Amino acid sequence: MKKLKIQKFHFQLIKIRAFELKKFLTVEILQFIEEHTELFSDKVQLKNIFHNEISQYSTIQLASEYGSLSITAYGKEEISSVKKWWKAYKKIKKIATDNSLVVKETYHLQYTKEEQTYQLRRFLVNRKKFKTLQLLQNDIEKYHAEMAKYLVSNFTPLYNVVEHWHDKDKHNVLPQIIYIKQHSNQFAVYKGKYRYGFDIIFKTKLLLPHLFRMGESTSLGYGTVEYM
Repeated sequence: MKKLKIQKFHFQLIKIRAFELKKFLTVEILQFIEEHTELFSDKVQLKNIFHNEISQYSTIQLASEYGSLSITAYGKEEISSVKKWWKAYKKIKKIATDNSLVVKETYHLQYTKEEQTYQLRRFLVNRKKFKTLQLLQNDIEKYHAEMAKYLVSNFTPLYNVVEHWHDKDKHNVLPQIIYIKQHSNQFAVYKGKYRYGFDIIFKTKLLLPHLFRMGESTSLGYGTVEYM
C-alpha cells in the first residue's frame, strides 16, 4: 500500500508543504492525470504546475530517493494542485485516509555565523555551462570558483520565494567547494533530452531548507541538497 507523508512548512509567511509518497515513481503523477482526465477539468494546467518544461526551477519539486517520491509545494496554487491530485488518486486506488501522516516544520531564511556543510547530488547543468566548466578543469581554483558562482545563482529561487533582498556586501554566501564529482553518464530530463550532472560538497553561511533542490530539472528530482 502506498502511503503519503505530509510535512507542513512556512517560509516566513509563505506556506510550504512537502509530501512524501512511498514507492512512487515521478512519472506516475503525470500518467495518472493523463489516464483519468474526467477527474480534472484543468488537466493541462495541472500538469504544467507539476512539471513545466519551460521553467528551469519548478515550484513543485519531485525527488525519487531510496524508493520514495518527495514533493515540495511552494505557494497556494501548487499546494492545491498536489492535494487535488492526491484526493483523486486515493479515490481511484481506494486508499484509506489514515495512511497519511502529518508533520509540522518551520523554516526562516537566515545566515549562520559558522559555515554549514551540504551535499548536493545529481546537480544538473546545461550544455553551455558544462562546456565552460570543462575548459577550466585543469585549473582547480578557477574550476571551483566558476562552480561556486553557479551555485549562488541557484539560491535566487529561494530568495524569491521568501521575498528576500540579498545584500551581497553584508552577507557573503559564496560557497566554499570541498569536493566535485562529475558523473560519466548524462541524465534524462524530458522529451529525449539529457543533462550533465555533478555531485558536490560545499559550505555556505546561508541556511538551506529541508528538501531544497538546485540546478536544472528539480521538478524531476535532481539536485537534492542534504546536510552533512
